[in-house]
Amino acid sequence: MQLDFTQYMPHGMCLLWEPWLLFLWGGSDFLIFAAYSAIPLALMRVVWRRDDLNHRGLVILFAAFILLCGVTHALSVVTLWVPIYPVQGVIKLATGLVSAATAIVLFRMVPMLVAIPSATALTTANRRLREEIAAHEATLADLRRVQAELEDKVADRTSALSAANERLAVTAREAVHRSGNLISVAASLARQSARNARDLDEFIRSFLGRLDALAAAPRAILQTRGRNSADLGDVVRGQLEPILLTYGDRVRIDGPHVETGSEAAQQIALALHELATNAQKHGALSGEDHGVRLHWDVDTERLLLT
Repeated sequence: MQLDFTQYMPHGMCLLWEPWLLFLWGGSDFLIFAAYSAIPLALMRVVWRRDDLNHRGLVILFAAFILLCGVTHALSVVTLWVPIYPVQGVIKLATGLVSAATAIVLFRMVPMLVAIPSATALTTANRRLREEIAAHEATLADLRRVQAELEDKVADRTSALSAANERLAVTAREAVHRSGNLISVAASLARQSARNARDLDEFIRSFLGRLDALAAAPRAILQTRGRNSADLGDVVRGQLEPILLTYGDRVRIDGPHVETGSEAAQQIALALHELATNAQKHGALSGEDHGVRLHWDVDTERLLLT
């Protein structure tokens, strides 16, 4: 390769050394060289600042291709006055090789580059993602609210259950206490019935009658829904119902409304049973012309039963 450039004539001679042509030709190539030099610098700054950038080799290849194109334009300015055509040819060859390599690599990467989402697609995807995040946050807020409500309900139910367990424990202790009293009363009724009975049949009749009287009072209280007491008049009429049906107007019952607990009702029922039995056997109801009047009243804190 000849390195003696003197045998060539500069490119300016082709332009007849016209100043305006030299300025137009040289100025255009210089501007292209300046732009083609700035573009690779910008690309390399991106490569240096973005460590996570994919396809860094392709970006560097583009930068080299553009830079070599700029150098060829710079040499075109030089050859206007200095005919270094061999050097310009070598640079053009290098530019052609780099350009061909860039084109090959770029065509091979076309499917992948086409698959890269556009800015509009990314914006739409981001908007949908924000909407989904907002929906999930709203769902989480609802779940937190429901959780708080459930915790409040559980706390209320737990408190109610504790109160119910306490009431049940009190009721159980009371039931045990009352069952013990009831057994004592039943044993006392059995002894009393056996003491006055002449034979087994009389004992059974007397004992069963007293047991029925003992059970009549709780039945009257059970008929009052939601309460642990009953009206004394209901207890009395329930206990004396057979006598009322048998003797009719000969038995009169009257008195004000008085709430009576179960234990008091049992004691009153037993007393009325004994009095009614005696009245039928030995008292006013044993004859044909006499009757019985049962009356009660309340004097301060006492119940007066006549």
